[in-house]
Amino acid sequence: MEQSTYKQELAELLMPPKCEGCGSSASEVQAEIQRYRNNMEQLAALKGSLEEWKWHQRAMADFQRKTDEMYEGANMRAH
Repeated sequence: MEQSTYKQELAELLMPPKCEGCGSSASEVQAEIQRYRNNMEQLAALKGSLEEWKWHQRAMADFQRKTDEMYEGANMRAH
């Protein structure tokens, strides 16, 4: 009887740790954390691209406005 308890305890110690909440193994939890980090990095890169796109849109709109103002001023002087 004592030998079976010892073997059972040894088997439990050799088993990979499990999450107490969901029962996932430590490697599964680590893989999920890594996926989360990768997603956050991709999201940050997309946000940077979006900010750059917005900056270019504002710059193009500003250029168009200044160009329109310049042509309006030239047309007023010509008439």
